[in-house]
This record gives sequence, C-alpha cells and structure tokens, in this order.
Amino acid sequence: MEKIDFEKFKKLFLQEADEQLEVMEKAVMELEENGENRKVIDEFFRMAHSLKGSAGSMGYSAIADLTHQMENVLDKLRNNPGSLNDDITDLLFISIDTLKHLRENVEKDIPEEENPDIQHILERFQDFISIETDGKKKANVEKKIQLTSQELKNLKEKAGENNVLLLCFELIQQQEMQSMMAFLVLNNLKDEGEIVKTFPHHLEEVEGDLPYFSILICTEKKEEDLVKLVEQTLDREEFKVFPLEDIEQGKASDYFQEIKENFSRRDESRDSIRVDIEKVDQLMKLVGELVIDKERLLEISKNIKANSRENSEAQALLQTIPHVDFIATELHESVMDIRMYPVGSIFKRFPRLVRDISKQTGKDIHLEFSGEDTELDRTILQEVFDPLVHLLRNAIDHGIEAPSQREKSGKPSRGTVALNAWQEENNIVIEVKDDGAGIDPEKIKTRALEKGLVTEAQLEEMDQESILELIMEPGFSTSETVNDLSGRGVGMDVVRTNIEKLDGEVEISSEKGNGTSIKIVLPLTLAIVQALMVREKGNDYAIPLSAIFETIAVNGQNYKEVIKTVKNREVVVWRDQVIPLIRLSEFFLLGDSHQEGFLIIGGVKGRMMAIMVEAVIGEQEIVIKSLGDFLGKDKLFGEIPGISGATIKGNGEVALILDIQGILKSFKKGGEAIER
Repeated sequence: MEKIDFEKFKKLFLQEADEQLEVMEKAVMELEENGENRKVIDEFFRMAHSLKGSAGSMGYSAIADLTHQMENVLDKLRNNPGSLNDDITDLLFISIDTLKHLRENVEKDIPEEENPDIQHILERFQDFISIETDGKKKANVEKKIQLTSQELKNLKEKAGENNVLLLCFELIQQQEMQSMMAFLVLNNLKDEGEIVKTFPHHLEEVEGDLPYFSILICTEKKEEDLVKLVEQTLDREEFKVFPLEDIEQGKASDYFQEIKENFSRRDESRDSIRVDIEKVDQLMKLVGELVIDKERLLEISKNIKANSRENSEAQALLQTIPHVDFIATELHESVMDIRMYPVGSIFKRFPRLVRDISKQTGKDIHLEFSGEDTELDRTILQEVFDPLVHLLRNAIDHGIEAPSQREKSGKPSRGTVALNAWQEENNIVIEVKDDGAGIDPEKIKTRALEKGLVTEAQLEEMDQESILELIMEPGFSTSETVNDLSGRGVGMDVVRTNIEKLDGEVEISSEKGNGTSIKIVLPLTLAIVQALMVREKGNDYAIPLSAIFETIAVNGQNYKEVIKTVKNREVVVWRDQVIPLIRLSEFFLLGDSHQEGFLIIGGVKGRMMAIMVEAVIGEQEIVIKSLGDFLGKDKLFGEIPGISGATIKGNGEVALILDIQGILKSFKKGGEAIER
C-alpha cells in the first residue's frame, strides 16, 4: 500500500477545524437563546460529526473521542430538544474550549500522550447520555449504479471465488476534507483487490466538495473484513456495501448517473478557491515592487520625452509605459480586493466573549451587529481584534450597569452593546456602543488630577472631547477594584497605541446616563496608498492624500494675507478658520525657514494645521515601508515624531512619510511650543 503522507493534510485539517469550531461555538450561543431550534442542533451535529471523522482519520484520538461524545448528546437533543439546560450548554462550551486547545497542540506537533486529560469531560457527557443498544443505521444511503451489460459480464468473469462489492459513500464532511476522506479510503482499498471503477473517475485527484462517491472493487476479502478496514477511516453509517447480486438486480442501477449530474452542477457553479494567505502576502510584496518600478519608468519617460523626440524606439517605449502603468494599477487593485476581508469575520468571535463576561459580572447583555459586510485589509483586521476585545470588556464592566441599577434608572434590565462598522471615504469606522451609565467627566477630572496626568490650569482649557480622551492616558483607570477584567490602568492606552500604529484614530463620545460610543477610524489599507510628494531642504517627503484638504501656493504677494501672527505664533487663515502653521524645516531642524513655497492644509479628527514646504512635486502611488526596526524608544534612531514610515521613489531614493497625527500631537493645545 502506498504510504500516506498525513503531514500534507495537517494544514487542511487545521483550517477545517477552525471553521467547524467557529460554527459549533456560534451554535451553542444560539441554543442558549433557543434550545429547541432543531436546525441549529442539526448544524452543530454535522460540524461535530465532520470534526470527529477528520480527526479520526488523521489519528487525533482525543479530538475524535470528545466530538464523539458531543455527537451523542446532540443526537439526544435532536430527539428531545427540551432537555437542553444550562449544565449542558456550559459543558458544550468547556468542550469547545478543550477542542481549541487540542487543535493548538496538533499545530504545535505536541504528542497525543501530552494532551490534557479529558476523561472528566467525557464522564460528564455520560451523565446526559442514555445508551442505545439497537444500533441505528442510515436507511436512505442506498443509491443506484448504472453499468453496461458488458461491464456486468466482465464483473461476473472477475468474480469467480472473489467478491465484487460496490461501496457507496454519503459523507457529511465539508469542503476539502471530503476529498481527503475519499483519498484515504481509496488508498486503504488499493492493496485489498482490484479497483474496477470509481465515481468520480480519477477519484484520488478530485479536490473540494465530495459528498458522494463510490468504489467498485473485486477482492478476496470477505465483506465484513472490508467493512472493518474502511471503518478505520469512516463511520459505518456513512457508507453501504452492495454485493454483485444487488447490482444485477438493479438496486444500484442509476447511482453513477445521479452523482455525475450532481457533480456536474457543482463543478459549473464553483467560483472560488482556497489560497494560503502567505501566497497572497507574497503577491502583494511583488506588486509593491512593480509599483516602484512603474514609478521609475514614469520618471525615465520624462527624460526620454525631452531628449529623444526623433528616436522611434524611444517613442515606442513611451507608448508602452502608459500601458505598463495601467496594468500595474489594475493588478494592485485586484490584489487589494483579494486582501479585503469582511469585518464580520472577527465580529462573530465576540458573542462567546460577551457571554462569558456577562456571566462573570452577573449582567444580562445583548450583543448586536451592523455592517458585518464592510471590508478591511486583512493585515489591519488582524491587528484590530485585541483593541476591540478591550473595548468590549470596558463596555460591559464599566459601561453597563447591574440589572437592579438599570431598573431603578428606568432602563430595561438587559443592557445592549453594539458593534457597528461602515465606510467613510477612504476610512473604515468600527464603533463599540453601549447603553450604559456613560462616562462622568467630573470623575475623570478628579482621577486625572490624582494621577498627576494634568494640572488644574490645563483642565480649565480642555473641551469635553479632550477630557474624555484622558481615559486613554497610560495608567488611567476609574475602576475602584482590580479584577480579571479591569482596574489595572491598562486597556484604553493599549487601544490607542495599537490603533495609532495602524495610522488610525480613536474617537470617544459619551453622555452621562445614556451610554458611550468609541469609534476606531482606520485606513482601508497599509500597503500602497496615494500620496502627495513634497520637498524641503533637498529632502522629499510623502503625505498621504487622505490627510490633505488643499494646497495653497504662497509668495511675496499673498504671504501677509495668508500667514498671520497670533500670540507670538504663526497661524494660517483658511476658509474662515485660524489654524496653526508648522514649517517643516523648523519641525525637523533642517535650517532656516523660507517666505515662499506651498501650504499643505491637512488634519485628522477635525484638528487642522498648515505645513509649509518649499515645493510640491506631485501625486504619486507609494509603497509603504515600515521603519519599526529603526524608529522608537531604544531603537537605532530613537523616537522621531511626525514620521510614520518610508517609501522608495521612482529614482530609487528613499522618501520619509509624514505622520500628520504625530505632528499635531507634537504641539500643545492652542499651538504652543513644539514638544520633541
């Protein structure tokens, strides 16, 4: 028998297990709300059955044993939905958590004998299971097979003292794991006799969905021996064996044709494939390099236009470059589409979290979603998960009141936390909103003074938004007690730090007694963006277009009209607003400032500023390169406010990317001295 390389199936198993566990966890949440939902119980059963089958075939006995017991309980619930109670749902949650741990051990190649002891969980399941002795089998598996008269004749000749058996399989397994099951079964049978025919043909090469398949074998083995062999991979209830007499009598006469039509429809409708994310990331890197080369070609084309007007080959090159530009742009947009994931892919991980925290705090919480289809770059989506966990914990622990307190305030005893997402121009907004007690500004002021975070004079100058933002200062906490959820002064500062690393922002609004809203504003992507290239003292800088509102040329004629001095600080009058002026040469200590150039009007979160630069080069698509290994505390170049990364220009030189939010933060409120 050909040796099966189980390792090549391991990654596929892990992917399938993640999806199955996710569905199972969601099912328990729904059953906790409505234990008599037969559809949810059936879906839960299918996922547990699928995971059991794939784990058993891979030799992961602990996972197989645990899911087998879950199956038994779920089978009982299907027959008697009203028997579900809190003890069973708690046990199902514990089992899912244990399965996640066992799945991690598989990924880490931890031996089975080092797995946690699950005997106590199996014994608890036994308390809910009434053992059935009649051994239920599936009655509807019998299908038909179509064979020509010549094929039947050949089979009779082959038979002799051998057995001709048709094995008809009907699987519950989902997606690619089905084809793996077929491959394993086929390999187990190859040395047991002659494989006469399979459906679909070339069974070992089929990928994807495979709910039905058949193997016709001529073997010296007895039927019961062959069944035992196949049961090493699949449950007996998933297949039925037809002897030659049944085939002759027509009991399986139309099987192949039915399945052929079924698979033809499936093949025609197949419109997606699964690709390792590492391959997509690699493709994105290559597209980034292509974009850099494209900008280089565009740069070269400018010189060709000026110096080679009569050269036909040069002119042909000039005609080709715009097409390369177009292809590179289209390819970039296509890859970006591939990298975009719906935020619902992380939203669906939170109901269990909210359920557990609710029980821990003794609060009744309803979690609702909107905008789950809103898409965000996968890299950003992964990084935003932990900040959202902090916000949900805070909303439940700090925001939502105890049921008795809510009733006294005229509110329903059940609190609501909402996760909302939507797109605003080139940004994605994710909001965590609750209908709790809200944030008390006076309490924040008192605690901020106690912690020495601000002075009374500073508090007097702060508006409502600035006061609320104090909760994101390191070490700030209004919790009176320390517990597993909060009170250690970590959380909101972590949220702000992590979101700002993604070039995002955190916005807080609250009304005492009526709840709190915290919005995370994120860029669509961190990979390739449109930017305005500017020059100052011989250095080129890139400013993301998403942070720019307008560009104004400044010269001797309009200088005094545009730039004013207020309280010894330079400001710019722009559209009836007075905004601070930042001279890039002074900000980066590059030398004396100049009287002519360009003002770049930009800002974030409604806070505006004008940046004075010598020259504007033009718009350009830039590939963002991280400087995380060089900038920051204890790094090579230390902390440099106002720089978020770097990019490579068309001529191969490096240009720094300005961080508008970081530059704004380097100024005190009202445009006082630069903090560097």
